[in-house]
Amino acid sequence: MREEDIPKESETIKVRRAARLAERLREAQKTIHSHKAWWSNGFMEFLGVSLLIILNIVVVFQFFGTSAAQTAYSGPVIPLLAKAVSLSGISLNYATQIVNIIFFLIFPVTFYIFIKKISGRKLVALFSVLFASLPFYAFGYIRINASLLGNDAAHIASLSIIPLALWGLISFVHNGGAGNLIVASVFSSLVALISPFGFITYAILASIAAFSEVLLGRGRLKLFRFLVTFLIAGGLCSFWYNPAFFLWMITGPMGEEIRNMVGRLIPISFFALPALAVFGYLLFDRKPNLQPVFLASFFTIAFAIIGIVG
Repeated sequence: MREEDIPKESETIKVRRAARLAERLREAQKTIHSHKAWWSNGFMEFLGVSLLIILNIVVVFQFFGTSAAQTAYSGPVIPLLAKAVSLSGISLNYATQIVNIIFFLIFPVTFYIFIKKISGRKLVALFSVLFASLPFYAFGYIRINASLLGNDAAHIASLSIIPLALWGLISFVHNGGAGNLIVASVFSSLVALISPFGFITYAILASIAAFSEVLLGRGRLKLFRFLVTFLIAGGLCSFWYNPAFFLWMITGPMGEEIRNMVGRLIPISFFALPALAVFGYLLFDRKPNLQPVFLASFFTIAFAIIGIVG
């Protein structure tokens, strides 16, 4: 057989059949029209989030007109906002409680934005916010008791901003971009300026989120973006916090519980962190569709460990 009679690879029956099949699939896709479910349009999304906010208003309605518990604030945001509200003529304690209630009511919106971001599903986000808003123990009751009745109002207020900071961080670590960096840095610094202990919570969640992104590829670049976000956030907070303040916070009476918790965490970390890292790598490496499962699992595991030793 002459060489010119041998069919080229691009002219074989297999290649031609694959090309025809691909062409038919493209034609079929043009005839398929996807329609969003009736509950997935913008109006129903707005209605669902509004109903959840109304539910939270009903839950905290009894606290309208009450005064906040006497406590010290390490960050300037809540005292500054309370001072601004008190200019209307009400006492500072009542103004502080109003600020606490506002932060409490912001949480359903920010939490919904974050869950929708990582899951890509509106219904999942709505049900997540619904469970977090239930006035029972382990859900909304803890936030109500700590914020509107107890002395941890600043920490609970920071929880309302942490979802936005995580949303910006994940967007910047994954995609880059100056806009995402600004969002991540500004909201990260805002968390710290509301509550330094809230920022510790955020740092734990942010580290887990960054690790989930590293598992998806381009690990060095994503780790660099993660560090840049925290460096800029630290710079934005430098007008208020300084090394002496952190030393006082850790070594003083406010840091007693943290010192005890860290002292118990260190021995466990030698065994838990490598095991969790291997577990995450083996199950979730290069699997972006499983990132929501990774975040939900590791957020739960991290705070379960802290709850056990704390």
